Amino acid sequence: MTEERSLDRKLAVPALIGDASDLLTIAGLADTAKDIGALTGESPNVYLMGGAMGAAVPFAFGLAYAQPGRRVLAVTGDGDLMMSIGILSTIGVMQPPNLGILCVDNGGYRTRMRLQFGHRRTADRGRGGARDRLWRASGVAAGS
Repeated sequence: MTEERSLDRKLAVPALIGDASDLLTIAGLADTAKDIGALTGESPNVYLMGGAMGAAVPFAFGLAYAQPGRRVLAVTGDGDLMMSIGILSTIGVMQPPNLGILCVDNGGYRTRMRLQFGHRRTADRGRGGARDRLWRASGVAAGS
């Protein structure tokens, strides 16, 4: 039996991002938007998409394309990203050098399942695997 390991996103996300003051940051749904809002104090260079599922990465891509001199970061959840998965192919072709994507994978669609069913149900316990292959197939380097 293998031991399941996980990170506390409230500690991991700030550690990964560091100083966000020079970034144009787009945050996806619910927990992600709350975390980024708390981290940045909802500064003017942050846009929190608390209710637009699937829009964070496409929005960030458009912003990166329109503002090539600025660094843009999309912070999104796995379910949010799956709603606009086709954008990864576009990003893979265009390769915007000023765009970063941080996908917080909680292993399931936790927020939605909690709202619908009142409990946490895990849709996909496997970490990486198919999702990592999808990133690579799109031409977007996962983990870089």
